[in-house]
Amino acid sequence: MGCVAARPHPALDGLVDAYVGYRYAVPDGAIHHGLPSPAATFIVSLDAPLHARWPDQDYASYQTLLAGLTMRHTIVHGGGLQYGIQVSLTPAGHRRLMGVPVAAVSDQMIDPADVAARTLGAQLAERLADCTTWSQRFAELDGTLLARIDLGSTAARPELGQAWQLIAASAGAMRVGVVAQEVGWSSRHLTDEFIREYGVTPKQTARLFRFAFARSLARHDDLATVAIRAGYSDQAHLTRDWRSLAGRTPRQTVGEAFFVPV
Repeated sequence: MGCVAARPHPALDGLVDAYVGYRYAVPDGAIHHGLPSPAATFIVSLDAPLHARWPDQDYASYQTLLAGLTMRHTIVHGGGLQYGIQVSLTPAGHRRLMGVPVAAVSDQMIDPADVAARTLGAQLAERLADCTTWSQRFAELDGTLLARIDLGSTAARPELGQAWQLIAASAGAMRVGVVAQEVGWSSRHLTDEFIREYGVTPKQTARLFRFAFARSLARHDDLATVAIRAGYSDQAHLTRDWRSLAGRTPRQTVGEAFFVPV
């Protein structure tokens, strides 16, 4: 029981950040909070369907789930065996493997078969469930995704990839105006292109990267240090932004079990 992480095939570098296999026996009524990040999320449930929702909506069931970039958290309902694989896709990976820009699923949770082939839906879930080890499942996932590289008919504009990397490398600290200047665009044009390709603005993207950096720091640093290192004005600013994105404070989130009782 627990989580097993794996690196994707080297040919998927820059497209897939990570694979995480999970298997938990979850008490009835427990929930998992899915937090916003700079990656799209692709989940394949290998047992019962996943029951997930946005905070202001009802639960929906997914055997396979694809979620784009968002500024809000998700809630996954537990109970019984929670067993599956989560894949973190970069925006470039979403375009090349799903065949459409990640903006197509911005702020949504959908069945990937709605935007991609059925090979990423129930058929993939069945093949992965037939495997007997995590290494076999990850290898099957590698093969499936490698066969889908370059499904996108056109590549994103290189300026977009450059701008994304500048924001990522600075953990969200580089100002939008500076990013725009670096790629030779106006701030307005950069924002319009980001929304068209990624479904979020450059400022929102920076916020997601800063939040991800803060979460990694909070595993071992006190919150005052996290606020300084992650570029927040103070600890109160960190807490406000964290609560806005995660739905809870840093102290409620850090060290929390994968599923928590409600």
